[in-house]
Amino acid sequence: MEADRRMRESGRASKVWHPTSNHSSLTYEAPRTTRTKAIRPA
Repeated sequence: MEADRRMRESGRASKVWHPTSNHSSLTYEAPRTTRTKAIRPA
């Protein structure tokens, strides 16, 4: 994901309520994504 890549490059961890030690060192797993579909105009 683009946002995850930018946060890791800038050294900024994601905002979570209960961060783990992995968040401060930026070694957490990349977020899962699903297949996307185009949005049709109404």
